[in-house]
Parts: sequence; structure tokens; C-alpha cells
Amino acid sequence: MSKPEDRSCEQGESTEKYFKRVLNAHGYPFQFAVLQRARHLQTSQMSDWVFESSEVPVGESGRSTHVDFVLRRYDGRGSTSSLNLYLIAECKRVNPLRSKWCFVRNPYPMRNMHRSSHPIQFDRIVLRDSQDRISKGGMIKHWDSPTFELPFEIKSHKPNDPLSPLTKSPINDAAYQVLLGQRGFIFHLSSMTGTDKQERLRRENVFIPVVFTTADLLESDVDLSAADLASGEINTDPNALIKRPWLWYNFRRHADLDLAFENHEGSQTNVDRYFTAFTRSIAFVSVSGIDEFLTLDFGQWLSG
Repeated sequence: MSKPEDRSCEQGESTEKYFKRVLNAHGYPFQFAVLQRARHLQTSQMSDWVFESSEVPVGESGRSTHVDFVLRRYDGRGSTSSLNLYLIAECKRVNPLRSKWCFVRNPYPMRNMHRSSHPIQFDRIVLRDSQDRISKGGMIKHWDSPTFELPFEIKSHKPNDPLSPLTKSPINDAAYQVLLGQRGFIFHLSSMTGTDKQERLRRENVFIPVVFTTADLLESDVDLSAADLASGEINTDPNALIKRPWLWYNFRRHADLDLAFENHEGSQTNVDRYFTAFTRSIAFVSVSGIDEFLTLDFGQWLSG
């Protein structure tokens, strides 16, 4: 059997054009275009996020993966910030026929939380004693606009096409992938020794997982609890979907994504214990939201 590039050449396509199609079939061009934009914002002094590394191999016990890239927040000399921030990036270029990702609020995300409350949570680690032992904890903050718990992929379709729930969600796959990479990166930092470990972990380390995507991000304010009880369906048409440049998705992570460190005994806001144990917030950022997201002052917000 001839190689694919040989067949394409026989069909009148040059090897170079075929190779371009091979490259575009992968996610690398989008990944490095996002990274190039992040670098431009930083060198233009519009962003504090500095490039740390790309294609970072992480994992343990046969569960290896690669983090697309890592950014680290640069505080500058003389900074009094007690936080060391890492942005863990996963890049997803999507099929144009499946390029609309819609997010909905869970009307009952936790027992004591009203829909007007928008908590988000990130993983954090810190050195807890002189023996370089590490403790974990969640950093919980409140955002000033809605966060979302339920994702739906909307694919292009003809009117009245029959619909069936997807057995596999590309949105949740991306969420799982970025948290798996983040978990591996945290273990990489914790495995450092000597002065490297002291330098990296002397401050509280907070990790912000981000999915950059070519998908359109849409928000719906539909109230799922208003569904008809007999049919289990929404009978009224939802309001118009709102396009968002970026948003927070509160993902209920799997137990295998937890960190194997002792819990940090820090003070927490009054948040449901299930949210604290299971939920991690992931930023989903569309192409139109890259600049806005990367120029936010996360250091000031998280330190407040």
C-alpha cells in the first residue's frame, strides 16, 4: 500500500499542500496561535501572564498526558503578593458543524445556594512546614456574573431533525482533559527538591484551568426546574441564546482528579461541602474572548 502523501501526489496535490492539510487536521496550529497571542499581550504589557512551557508531559501510574501550555503570572520585583498563579491551558479546535457550545445554570447546584450566587473554586497548594510537606485546598471566590454547570453541544442540523442525547460530551471531555493535565502539573511541582521547590512553593500556588476553543460559547437563562412534570420537557421556547466571549463552567470532577495531599486547614467561605469537594471552575474562552480574559487582573481579584 502506498503512503497517503504518495496517493495525494498522484492525484495532483503537492506534498506540501498535503502536509498543510495534515497539520490542519491536528490542533497544533490553533494551540500555538493562542500562545502567540498570549505572548503578544504580555510583551505589549497588556497582560501579566508569562509563558512557562508548552507540551508539558505530566502524569503518573500510566496515566500520562500533555498540557498544551502553561502560563505563570509575573508579579515583578518587590511584589508583596502572596500568590503564585498558574494558567493551565487546553486548546480545542472544533468541527464547524459542532461549533456551538451552550451552557445552562443548574437550578439546584447546592443546598444553600441561590441562583444569584456565583461561587467558583480553584485548586491551590502550599508548603505547610519546614519538612517541605505540601497541603492542598480549594480557593473559593465569587464572580459578579453567572457561572454554569450544564453544557450542551449544538450541532448544525436541518429543521425538525430527530435529536438524541450525545453519549459523549466534547465539552466535558475538554474539562476532564485540562484538569487531568493540571493534576499532573501540580504533582510535577510537588516533586521538585531543594531550592527549586522552596522558590516555587514558598507562596500559595493557585491553578486556573482554561479551555481555549474555536467554538461559539452561548448562554441560556432557561429554568430547567420549570419543565412539565408529566412529560419531562420544556414546553415554552427559551429566550434568545446570548453569545459570550468567555465564561466559567463549574465542573463536577471525577474522584480520580483529586490531589493526594493533606487538606489545608484554611478558612473557607460558607459553601456547600459537596461544592468544596467536587467542583472546580474552568474558564472556557472563545477566540473573541482571549484578549479580555488574559488582561484581567487575577492577582488582585484572588488576593482580595
